[in-house]
Amino acid sequence: LANAPRFPLLPRAWAAPVGLTYLGVLLAWLGGRLRPWSSWIVWAGVAYVTATDPISAFTINRVFVITLFILAIAPQRTSSTMPAWPLRMLQVLLLTHYAASGLCKMLHGDWLNHTDVLWTQVQGIYMTNAAAWSVRTMPLELWTAMQHAALGFEVTAPLLFSVRRLRAPALAFGLLFHIIIAVTMYKLIYFSAQMVALYLAFVPATWIWTRDDAKLEGQPSA
Repeated sequence: LANAPRFPLLPRAWAAPVGLTYLGVLLAWLGGRLRPWSSWIVWAGVAYVTATDPISAFTINRVFVITLFILAIAPQRTSSTMPAWPLRMLQVLLLTHYAASGLCKMLHGDWLNHTDVLWTQVQGIYMTNAAAWSVRTMPLELWTAMQHAALGFEVTAPLLFSVRRLRAPALAFGLLFHIIIAVTMYKLIYFSAQMVALYLAFVPATWIWTRDDAKLEGQPSA
């Protein structure tokens, strides 16, 4: 019952017009138009789909629901400055996800008790052609090292991303971490893309702003 649908499916005749309308609102939202109400419509669409089919939605949709809610309640930018709390909430979301995932593997999984957990998980329904080649070619010791590195990264992510001097290595390792997930686990490329998109919340402004942009927006120049 915990994962039972909360809302009914749309009538079949409504699917195309509602889908096209939602796509239009989504494009407007991505283009910075029709805010703030477009933000709430985009959030409502993802929340509806997640509640209608909770089992299929799983982690990706739930992260979208939280992320889009944060963006919907964030104040609209009216000047070169804006409150930092929406950015902080996105940062906490990413780090909480990593830490909870790592602790779950340690306390309720076999990641500390066996050395072949990752090697096993990339097989079965998750296996891609790249994973099949890797399982045949790479020694088990390398899979074990990757398993411990992944677990260590998730558990220590709050520290790695919070300490300014460690942030660049953390971003680089995290990017490699998600590239491996995307390549070796079927359809988890979408999850990896979602997580990497949240990395923008940790990218220093000096990595993004050019000197000309900084002058126009009143931001510190690179």
